[in-house]
Amino acid sequence: MTSRRALVLGLGAAALGGGLATFWSRRTPAFDFQPLQSVPGFRRIARGQTSGSLDVFAGLGSDGVGNAQVAIRARDLGQDPCPALFFKGVLVDRVPVASFSDYNCPYCRILTAQLRAIETTGRTPITVTWHELPLLGPTSQIAAKAALAADAQGAYAEFHQRLMRTKFVPNSSYLRVLAHDLNINANRLIADMEGAVVGGRITNALALARVFGIPGTPALVVGRTLVIGQIAPTRLKALIAEEAKSGTHPCA
Repeated sequence: MTSRRALVLGLGAAALGGGLATFWSRRTPAFDFQPLQSVPGFRRIARGQTSGSLDVFAGLGSDGVGNAQVAIRARDLGQDPCPALFFKGVLVDRVPVASFSDYNCPYCRILTAQLRAIETTGRTPITVTWHELPLLGPTSQIAAKAALAADAQGAYAEFHQRLMRTKFVPNSSYLRVLAHDLNINANRLIADMEGAVVGGRITNALALARVFGIPGTPALVVGRTLVIGQIAPTRLKALIAEEAKSGTHPCA
């Protein structure tokens, strides 16, 4: 290869690389971070579309969790939300992600699938803490309780994925069939749904939503960044990468 040809090819490759870099920077614009005033050390980006609303959240009560109970828990968590937010812990080599979802939220189904894929094949390792935030009525509340009760038998991931994909109403009969399919104790599942552990975890999720100002689902806390509503897969991956190199985490 002549030196002239090598020079031309080299310049072409550099131009192509620069063009690709410009292309991807346009496809994934810089984030506009704003400090989250309610929780020091955390920040947020612009909201997308959500299911549920502040009005739905403020009117909760049919799930058996009183507003006063949630308010007391939110006051406690406001001092230190980290143990409840990332109860799997914050690891040095992984970006912690807290996911708030509702089984009747269409955007949640999409985002849950994205998180599962990133968790298993993403270039930047993440650890997801799943929070049930049942804002969309009685069936949401039943499904959330069932998933959390399944967690007591080590079957949360399987239950969560099946309920996210199902079009069935999560009544007692369906939950028993699902428990049988996943080889867990159906009677224990039904009993645990109304237990203190499940109730406490839903109270924690509702209280965290108040502390962080989450009005609906889906919502994420990626590292130290709150994301409310939809986020494109490329943006989510870019945010995870940004958090991986951002330094000390407020929950570390």
